[in-house]
Amino acid sequence: MKKEKDYIVEDLIRSVGTILDDIQSVALEVGETTGSRKRIENEMQKKEFEELALEEQISVDGMAEIRISKDDMQAIADFYPPRGAGGDITEEDVTDKLSQYGVVHGIEWETIRNEIRRCNDEQVQISGVIIARGTKPVEEIPKQYVIEGGLKKKKSIQRDENERIDFKKLTSYTLVSKGDVLAKVVPKKEGVLGKTVKGELVPYKKASVVQKRPGKNTAVEGEVIVAAADGRFELWNNHFWVHEVFEVYGDVDYHTGNIEFPGDIIIHGRVNDGFTVDAEGSINCKGTLDASKVTCKRDLLVNRGIIGRKKGTIYVGGEIRAKYIENSYVEADGPIYIETGILHSIVSTRGRLEMAKRSIIAGGKIYSQNGVQAGQIGTKMGIKTEIHCGIDHKVQQNLEWIRDKSVALATKLGQIEGRIKAEPEKAAMLDETKRKIKEYIHKLNGTAKKLVVQLDKNKKAEVVVLGTVFPGVYIEICRKPYVVTHEIEGVRFFLDRERGTVDVEPLL
Repeated sequence: MKKEKDYIVEDLIRSVGTILDDIQSVALEVGETTGSRKRIENEMQKKEFEELALEEQISVDGMAEIRISKDDMQAIADFYPPRGAGGDITEEDVTDKLSQYGVVHGIEWETIRNEIRRCNDEQVQISGVIIARGTKPVEEIPKQYVIEGGLKKKKSIQRDENERIDFKKLTSYTLVSKGDVLAKVVPKKEGVLGKTVKGELVPYKKASVVQKRPGKNTAVEGEVIVAAADGRFELWNNHFWVHEVFEVYGDVDYHTGNIEFPGDIIIHGRVNDGFTVDAEGSINCKGTLDASKVTCKRDLLVNRGIIGRKKGTIYVGGEIRAKYIENSYVEADGPIYIETGILHSIVSTRGRLEMAKRSIIAGGKIYSQNGVQAGQIGTKMGIKTEIHCGIDHKVQQNLEWIRDKSVALATKLGQIEGRIKAEPEKAAMLDETKRKIKEYIHKLNGTAKKLVVQLDKNKKAEVVVLGTVFPGVYIEICRKPYVVTHEIEGVRFFLDRERGTVDVEPLL
């Protein structure tokens, strides 16, 4: 059977052969002793000795040539070694040349001595050596404010574990807190006269400095300028200040990034889908709030509507005013005023929900502690719509959370007891877990009892429908239910506290 070639071995043998050929070739060249080669060597040696003898017959002293720069700020020397029996360059030769050219300032004697020694000893020409330097004048810099470096730096780009950048988190603004240093006072720096190599004085210039001027919400504290309030740092046309109101002159998008501000925010455009806005104060949006997450501790005013796309959430510490709400989760501590409609949303208020005469609530759930007024509730299509009044929705959420956790723990307890029954020998391993489950169920039940007392907040809450309420609408006041079974025009739903039921009466 024919053997396969071993290409690796063949390449190795070939490379070794190449190296050996190179060594043999070099050895032959080095060892060459033919008559022609000897004759070439002899002739070249004879020629070189003849040229050397000719040069030795000429004797020239070593010397230095000096030239001065156009601005008289440098003296430059070229050093030439002696020839034949000529004398060496001396320091006195250079001194005489400097005196001849009037050089009296900034002479670098150490450099001169070193270059003279090298030129004489090595018999080489040395050119372009700076042997004297003038002193440059120092500018006068006036007193000025210098902005802190961190306020001017661009924020570093943050990447996730997959090296992806979340461009929504990139911001084009800088926030400061009260007391933060904005700028430092740099005192005046006096100018210093210069001097040429010939000893002539060179006047200094006054630096042209564009002064930064502090403005609103800034304060001078010693040698620094600090923020006098929380807000957005602004630097424009050499003025700097702190703006307590953050104005976006356009949309919230990739240009602005997500916004988080310690005061009020005014947005002259819209909030685009996927971006978040967080304000310690109020938010005033002139366009549509296409929100991913919006939070403010005071009021929210939206000139148009709120669109959540079934994922948007809004948390407001004060009141809300908007034209409409669609597919959103909205929560407010204060009252909510909506002009046209609330569609397929969950809306919660610790105040009252007020809507215009031609408004509509269709789909979703409304939790309004102090009642609801709307034009129409529900539709002919029977879209499920729930209205809950008189209760604290946050307390109800806590109760529902406790219920869910209790059910989950009870399920686990049942599984453990089933395991112990099937395998009694596992009891010792599971007893501690079983004990903890029972302990936490007991704690949750105790907390639930306390919260139930706080659940009912306003037994006077009512649901007022100025237009039509349609069948299928579910109304609950202080946990007392009422299901609308037929169309009703212009009615008021309220709690009959004596009977403990929700009653209905026509509007006057």
